Amino acid sequence: MDEQFYYRLETLLSTINKTFENINSGGCGHFGLMLGRKLETTGKKVSVICLQKIINKDDIEIIKKAYGVLPDELKELNKNGGYLSHIMIKFENKYIDSTGIYEKELHTQYKDFHIMTETSLDKLESWCNTGDWVKIFDVKQLPKISRVLDTYFNKELTIMKRVNIYLSV
Repeated sequence: MDEQFYYRLETLLSTINKTFENINSGGCGHFGLMLGRKLETTGKKVSVICLQKIINKDDIEIIKKAYGVLPDELKELNKNGGYLSHIMIKFENKYIDSTGIYEKELHTQYKDFHIMTETSLDKLESWCNTGDWVKIFDVKQLPKISRVLDTYFNKELTIMKRVNIYLSV
């Protein structure tokens, strides 16, 4: 994709991040899924990067084995603050979340995190539908986020119409 595409995407991400409460605290998976599906329409490969911040280094193997099943031990670790997780989208060797576009997945904000797995949007969708997400994120925001993304990826809109949409959020 060209430089203009990424410039406009940065503007969108900034708008999303400033507008929707706790988008990166429980909403990262849902937002990643919606953004990833839109990026798929470009015909380019999109994948999901799962990051974990481990408090207890011995827990890394438990968590690695747990992806897809989320056993009781992992739920217990999460309940006790044993780890924090984050979802980013990988697109054209760039790593994207609501805070921006990065050349490396472990940029400054996530330097203490470990990459646990790279997976598909379908897998992320199953996690979003069945996962136990952080409750601080209000899922009632999802339809509005979806409308903003739908509008952004509508190729027929002029720049001014896009700006007006961002301002109306």
